[in-house]
Amino acid sequence: MKIKKVEIQAFKSYLEKEDGTFDFTCNTSSEPANFVSLFAPNGFGKTSFFDAIDFAITKKISRYVRNDRLKKINLEESKQYNSQEESQLVIRNKNAPKKLPTRVEVTTNNAEKNFISSYKKGIKGSSDFRIQSKSTANNYFESSMLYQESIDSFLRETDSEARFKKFSEIDTELVDINSARSALLSMKSDLLRKQQEINSEKTRLSTEIELNNTNSSYALTVNQLLEDVNERLPERKIDDVQSPFTDFEYLKLSARLEEVETVINDNIESNRKKVLDINTKLSQLHLAKSRYNQYVDSTIQRELILKSISYLDNVKSISRTILKLEQDLNSNQDHLDKLTDLQSKVDSYCAHNFAYNKTANELKDLKSKLISNEKLIITLRDTLSKKIIVQQSISNKIDSLDKEKSNLDAVFNDLDNKSKKLSILESNLKKSDSDIKEFSSNRRDLSQCLVDVNILNLLDFKWTFSNDAIDSMHKIELTSIYEKHSRLSEDMSVLNKKIEQGNLEIKDINQQQSDINFLIDKARNIVTKTKQSHCPLCERKNDSYDELIKRISNNSMLSDMEKSKNSLKTSLMKESSQLSNEIEVLEIDFLKAKNLILTKLKEKLTGLDETIVNESQKRAEFDDSKNNLTSDLDRLKSSVMLMTKDSYLEHLNSLIFSENIRKDAVSKEVEALKETVDSSSEQLELNNKIIELEKKRSIILMDLSRYTAHSDFIKVNKLPLNSDKNQITSFINLKIENLKGTQQGLKNEIGQLKENAGSIEVKNNESIYKNFTKEQSEKEIQVLEGKISSLSKDNHWFINIVNTFINEVYDESKTPLKVRDYLESNLVSLEVNNKHHIDFLAKLSAINETASKIKNYADTTTLKAELRNASNKLIKLQDVIIELDFDIGKLGSEIKSRVDHFFNTDLINKIYQSIDPHPEYKKIIFNCTPEDKPKLLISAQSEKSDKLMSPTLSFSSAQINVLALSIFLARALSIKDDDGNPVDCILIDDPVQSIDAINTLGLIDTLRMISVKFDKQIIVTTHDENFHELLKKKLPDDLFSSKFLRLKAFGKVSSDT
Repeated sequence: MKIKKVEIQAFKSYLEKEDGTFDFTCNTSSEPANFVSLFAPNGFGKTSFFDAIDFAITKKISRYVRNDRLKKINLEESKQYNSQEESQLVIRNKNAPKKLPTRVEVTTNNAEKNFISSYKKGIKGSSDFRIQSKSTANNYFESSMLYQESIDSFLRETDSEARFKKFSEIDTELVDINSARSALLSMKSDLLRKQQEINSEKTRLSTEIELNNTNSSYALTVNQLLEDVNERLPERKIDDVQSPFTDFEYLKLSARLEEVETVINDNIESNRKKVLDINTKLSQLHLAKSRYNQYVDSTIQRELILKSISYLDNVKSISRTILKLEQDLNSNQDHLDKLTDLQSKVDSYCAHNFAYNKTANELKDLKSKLISNEKLIITLRDTLSKKIIVQQSISNKIDSLDKEKSNLDAVFNDLDNKSKKLSILESNLKKSDSDIKEFSSNRRDLSQCLVDVNILNLLDFKWTFSNDAIDSMHKIELTSIYEKHSRLSEDMSVLNKKIEQGNLEIKDINQQQSDINFLIDKARNIVTKTKQSHCPLCERKNDSYDELIKRISNNSMLSDMEKSKNSLKTSLMKESSQLSNEIEVLEIDFLKAKNLILTKLKEKLTGLDETIVNESQKRAEFDDSKNNLTSDLDRLKSSVMLMTKDSYLEHLNSLIFSENIRKDAVSKEVEALKETVDSSSEQLELNNKIIELEKKRSIILMDLSRYTAHSDFIKVNKLPLNSDKNQITSFINLKIENLKGTQQGLKNEIGQLKENAGSIEVKNNESIYKNFTKEQSEKEIQVLEGKISSLSKDNHWFINIVNTFINEVYDESKTPLKVRDYLESNLVSLEVNNKHHIDFLAKLSAINETASKIKNYADTTTLKAELRNASNKLIKLQDVIIELDFDIGKLGSEIKSRVDHFFNTDLINKIYQSIDPHPEYKKIIFNCTPEDKPKLLISAQSEKSDKLMSPTLSFSSAQINVLALSIFLARALSIKDDDGNPVDCILIDDPVQSIDAINTLGLIDTLRMISVKFDKQIIVTTHDENFHELLKKKLPDDLFSSKFLRLKAFGKVSSDT
C-alpha cells in the first residue's frame, strides 16, 4: 500500500480542499513516488499534514494518545479550554464555515485500501478531540508513522519492561506464552504469601498454646468479679470469659466495661450536681415561700377576670343569634305569601299546560313520519346513483376490451422483436466478458513484469521473467550494461588488490629505509671518528675519507625504489578513478534504461487500464439494456397472461360477451328505481299539517309565559313535569303548613334567648369587675399572666414539690417545713448512691486489668489441631511451588529464545551503521532477560573492547535519535496490515531537527537505500531548506521515483520542481 494522493479540507491548518491536496504521483506516470519530501517553515502545517493522514487511516491522531499518560494529560488540557456555550475545536479548522465539512481522503495504489476520515463534532462544553481519541481502527499504521516529538520516546519514555511488552504484542504466540508465565508467577507469589502466612500462624499457635496454660486462673478471677457486677446491672448482663478469648473478645469486654463505667460516671456527676442544686434550694427556701404566696394570689385574680370576659362574650353571642332568627322569620313570611299566590292560580296554569303538551305530541308524531319517508327516498336515490356508476363502469370496460382487441397484433409483434434483441444482447455480453477476462490477464502479466523490472539491479541482475511487452532492444541494452559493469567491477577488484599490495610494499620500503638510515648514521659516526677511507658496512675501498663521506651521504637506492612504487601507485589510483567514473556512468545509464522500460510498461499498463474501463462500461451498458428488455418482455407477457395470440383473442371475446349481459341487467334496474323515486307525493301533506300545529303551539306558549313562577316551583321541588292540578295543590299546601310551623318555632327560640340574656346580666352584676370593659379586662389579664410567668419561672422547683402533696390544702406555716424535709431526704439518698457507684467502678477496673492479661486465651485442644493442620498445608504448598518453578523456568527459556530470534538486530545495525552517529559504539545489541517480568535491554557495544553501555545514559540526544530512528525504520519495514499484507508506506516528520548535521548525508543515503532496495514509499517532512535541496540533488526525479513539494503559505501546498 502506497499513498497516491491526500486531500485535506477544514482540518487543523488546512481550510479549502484545493489548498490541501497533496499529489504524490510521479511526473512521468500515474504511479505513487517511492520518495516524497515536503518542505515548509515551522508553523506552516507539516505536523497537521501528518495528523490528517493519521486521522483518515486510524480515525484518531495517534501522537495525542500514544500512551495512557500522554492521553490523560491531553484530555485534561483540553478540558481547561472547554466552554459551556460551544464545542471546542481541536481537530476542525476554527475558521471553516459551518456548511464546509471536515474531511480527509487518502488515496492509495490499492483501490480497496482508500481511506476517508470520520469526523464527529463535540457537544457544547466538550471538545472534538475527546470524541476522536477512542478509535482502534487500523492501529497497525501507527508503526509506520514517526512524529518528530516521539522519535526518542521508545528509548526515553519507556522502561525495559514496557519495551518488551510493546515489541511482544507483534507476536501473538509470545503474548500468550508471556501471559501464561505471568499467571504462573502470580500463582507462585500467592502461594509463597500463603506459605508465609501459614508459618506465621504456626508460630502464633505455638505461642498461644504455651500462654494459655497459665491463663486459666486469671479467667476464673474475672468471672467471679463479673458475677458480682451483673447482680447490679438491671439489663444487658456482661458475658463470662470463655475459651477462646481473642483480642476481639477482649475488645468487646473492654468496650462493654467502658460503656458501663461511662454510665456510672455520668450517674455520679449527675448526683453531684443534684446535691449542689438541693443545697442551693435549701438556702433559698424563705424567698421561695414568699414568691409562691404571690403566685397563688395572682392566679385567683386571673380566674375572676376570665369569668367576667366570658359573661360579656355570651351576651354578645345571644344578641347576634336573636338578630339572625328575626331575619329568618321575615324571610319565611315572604315565602309564605308567594306560595299563597301560587295556590290561587294553579287551575289556569294546568289548563294551558295540558293544551301545550297535546299539541307538542301531535307535532312529534308528524315529524317522525316525515323523517322516515325522507330516509326511504334517500336510500333509493343512493342505490340509483350506485347502479348508474356500475352501468358506466361496465360500458368503459367493454370499450377497453374492444381497444385491447384492436391492438393485439401490435403487442405480439413487439414481443417477437424484443425477444430477438435480447438474444443479440446476451451474445454481446458473453463476448464482452471474454474480452475483459483476457485484458485483465494481460494486465496482471504486465503488472508482474513491472514489479520484476523495478527490483532489477546491477548487483543481482537476473531476467526471471519473459514478457513480450519489453522490447528485445531494451533487454539487450540492459544486459550489455550489466556485462560491462561486471567486467569493470572485476577490473576494479583486481586494481584494488594491486593498490593494496603496493601500499604494503611502500610500507616495507619505508621500514627498510628507516633501518638503513640508522646504519648510515652509525657508519658516518665511525668514519668521522676513525677518518678511514674504506666503508665499515660493505668493506669497499675509496680514494679518500672525503669521498667515502660523500658516497655515504648520497646513498639513494631505497629512495629510488620508494619513488618508483609511489609512481606506480599514482598510476593505479588514476586508473581506479577512471574505472569508478565509468562504473558510475554505467549505473546512471542502467537507471535511465530501467526507468525508460518502466515508463513504457506503465504507459502500456495505463492504456490497458483504459481499455478495461471502456470495455467494462460497454458491458455495463449491455447489461442495463438486457435488464430493460427483460423487464419489458415480462411486462408484455403479463399483459397477455402468457397466452398465445389466438387463445388471448378468444379470452377477450368471452369477456366482452359476459360484460354486455351485465350491462343489460343493470340498465333495467336503473329504470325501475327512477320510477319509484319520482312517484312519492305524501311528503307535501305532512309538511302543511306540521306548519299549522307549530302556529297553534306558539300561541299556547305565549299564554304559558305568564305562569313562569309555577314552572320554576315544579323544577325547584323536582315535581314530575306532567303533574296534575291536585298533585300541585297538595304539594303547595304541605309547604305552607311547614312554613307556618317553622315561624312558630323561630318565635319560641327568640323568646328563650332573650330570657337567657337577662339571667347572664344578673350574674355579671355580682362580680367585682362588672364595670370593666372587655379591653380593660384583657389588659389586666396580660399584666397578671406576666407576673405569674415570672414567679413560676423563678420558683418552679418549689411549685413542683408542693404539687406532689396530693389532696392537701396549702398551709403557709406547715407546707414550707414539708418541702425542707423532702429536699433533705433526697440529699441523703444521693450521697449513699454515689458511694455505691464508686465501689462498683473499682470492680470494673479490676475486671479490665485482669482480662488484659489473658488476651488470646483459648482451649489448647483446638489450637493443637489447628497447628497440625497448618503443618500439613505447608507440605502440600511446597510440592506445588516446586512444580510451578519448573514450568516457569521452561516458559522463561522459551520467551528468551523467541525474543532473541524475533528482533532483526542485523537490519537495525546496518541502518544504524550507515548513518554512523558514534565514533566507537557502532553495534547495537538487544537482550531479553526472562525474569519475573521480562525486560528488553538495549545496549551499545564498543568496536575496540566489546564493552557494553546504556545509550540513554551515555549517548548525546542526536545519537539517541539516530538509534531510535534505526529501530523505527527496521520495524516499519516489517509492518503488515490486518489482512497480512505489507504496509509499503513510511512517514517521518522532520528527522533532521533531531540529529547532527554530520549524520545528514548518511541519513539521506540510508533512506534512498531503503526506498530502492525494499521498494518502500518514504514520505519526509522538513523545516530545513538546505536538507530539502540536498534531497533533490541526491534523489533527482529524472533518475529516481521521487516527488518534491513545499507549503508556500499557511496550509497551502504547491509543487517544488
